[in-house]
Amino acid sequence: MPTSSAKHALLLTSLALAFLAVGSVHAGEARGIVEPAQPVTVMTRNIYVGADIFRVVTADPIIIVPTIAEVYATVVATNFAERAQVLADEVALYQPQLIGLQEVALIRRQSPGDVFLGNPVPASEIDMDFLQMYLDALAERGLNYVVAVSVENADIELPLLTDSSLDDIRLTDRDVILVRSDVVVHDTQTANYTDNVIINLSGAIINFNRGYTAATVGIDGRDYRFVNTHLEVGSQPQVQGDQAAELIDWLSSETLPLILVGDFNASPQDPPIQAYARLIDAGFEDIWENRSIDDNDPGLTCCFSETLDDAEPNFGERIDILFVRNLPNTALESVEATVIGANAGMQTASGLWPSDHAGVVSTFRLLGPGDDGDGDGVVDGLDNCVEAVNPAQRDTDGDGFGNFCDSDFNQDGIVNFLDLRYFRLNFGSADPDADLNGDGNVNAADLGLVRLAFFLPPGPSGVVLVP
Repeated sequence: MPTSSAKHALLLTSLALAFLAVGSVHAGEARGIVEPAQPVTVMTRNIYVGADIFRVVTADPIIIVPTIAEVYATVVATNFAERAQVLADEVALYQPQLIGLQEVALIRRQSPGDVFLGNPVPASEIDMDFLQMYLDALAERGLNYVVAVSVENADIELPLLTDSSLDDIRLTDRDVILVRSDVVVHDTQTANYTDNVIINLSGAIINFNRGYTAATVGIDGRDYRFVNTHLEVGSQPQVQGDQAAELIDWLSSETLPLILVGDFNASPQDPPIQAYARLIDAGFEDIWENRSIDDNDPGLTCCFSETLDDAEPNFGERIDILFVRNLPNTALESVEATVIGANAGMQTASGLWPSDHAGVVSTFRLLGPGDDGDGDGVVDGLDNCVEAVNPAQRDTDGDGFGNFCDSDFNQDGIVNFLDLRYFRLNFGSADPDADLNGDGNVNAADLGLVRLAFFLPPGPSGVVLVP
């Protein structure tokens, strides 16, 4: 009768023969080569109307006409034609595929005005078109960007007292998405929010509309949903929160990898009623908080003074933000993010800052359903076996490699005879680690997986483990 040692030797020999004989146990069917998602560069930029227009709202009715003239004079003094050159330099430096712009003013004039006659004819003569000036500055640098979509928000016409006449001045606020010429735009949408601030301006009731723009865009063979918005100011937290809730609800059925940018007028420190907390609670990821670099930069973006002639930045808030939505089939990787427009080297020739906000530019990879190389329904950035079909994602030893592609039982980084010995000792058992295919038994099918992995490292895994 064979001794115990002889029995172990016989079992080892049998396993070894089976190990050599198993010829075609595959981790998954051939799926073809799936090219990995390429990095995407995105910018958000509030380019600033040029003055604090809300000074008009709070002015005493007796002095409202002179106040309007003062605000307009500040818009002229903050010189968007000059600022547009610096804003275009930022684009030239980073060349983002996608740009979300807020406060893209269109200022029109009528002389003489008729506001006091009921404004029968809206002002139509263009005084300043910030969008066209911005596009012209880009074109001067050989940068080819086009308007994917634009939404008109507040549209306000008021009397403008000049030295010689009483004109009308009309401000139309817009949010705009620009795309680089190599980006494919599939479809677009715009809307104004249902909840907006209602302004009583000396008896005239004005609905100060805000809105959002959205586009489905194709970049390097991947489709993304890109959304840009400008929410109500923090002094109106209920309205701002309602606008955020409306946006979240509208985006709730979106299945594409989703990028949301804008001036949210809310920061991580603000109360839950405001936009930032609502977006985080709805599953959106703040790109700044996911940067690959580990530093303490708070990423503050707001604000310079109304006249843009501050000696240096003195920011207190981070309200210009880029989000992605963290769905089960979406993974964010390799995030770089930078605050722009707060460096003294990027001021205008006359010493103005380019906007009253800083902007943010970020480069990252956003993996979605198109990035599932093995076809198991788990996006590569979340898949613990990116080359093996393992929808259950079993990882019983918790090392970030799914059992299906992890025959490295002793965690030394290579599958070798030490791992084969562990497998031999557990053959025929229900050991969870050695049960690679998860059928409840350590058997010949699992041995086939060990064989395929022999002398190789475990994995590969798309999961990035944070220590």
